[in-house]
Amino acid sequence: MAANPNITQITPPRVPLVDAQTGLVSREWYRFFLSLFNLAGGGQNDTSLLDLQVAPRTLGHEDLTNINDIIYALSVRADQVALVEQLAELRKQVDALAVGPVFEQLAELQKQIDALSVAPVVLSGAAPLASGPVTKTTDFAVMAADLWIINNKAGSGCVVTLPSPISNLGRALYLQNYQAQTFTASAAVVVPLGGGAAATTILAAVAGAHATLVSDGTNWVTTQYL
Repeated sequence: MAANPNITQITPPRVPLVDAQTGLVSREWYRFFLSLFNLAGGGQNDTSLLDLQVAPRTLGHEDLTNINDIIYALSVRADQVALVEQLAELRKQVDALAVGPVFEQLAELQKQIDALSVAPVVLSGAAPLASGPVTKTTDFAVMAADLWIINNKAGSGCVVTLPSPISNLGRALYLQNYQAQTFTASAAVVVPLGGGAAATTILAAVAGAHATLVSDGTNWVTTQYL
């Protein structure tokens, strides 16, 4: 049976069967009854209303197309719902990380970074960048915080035990004489201003003499002398 090209939906119950103005069947109900009439063959075939009730009409190509469209629309909607659910699950995981161990570790690292950004930089094995001068009146060993060192030992030369140059690469020491006494190292690890083999002499027996020593990782190299 050919598909009806003028399908009319069932009339809503709110529409009266009889038009109050004309006293005739309302236009909506008339179209509905006419659709049933045409569906039954318009009086030109043997199909009865009973036949229509016990067996649906044969689906045509247009009907199958509409059904396929509906199935596709439902599948697309299902995919969208699944995507929304996946996004919601990811959001839960992100929120869990925000209060979990990972977040706590990041917060602790941030604290350490903030502390480093305001803390003074101190090189391993080296004296602080800012240190006041220290005055020595006897033989002594250079301490970790010593930077400016004054020899004020009277009566004889002063012997200083310098830090290991191996573990103090790049560290600088500033030494000065107040007394006209020699200022020497306890070991031959001092390279003279003019270069050469390392020796023990740091300052000659001259009051006011001063020198700068810098570790090259092997010896203490004299970079300034006056």
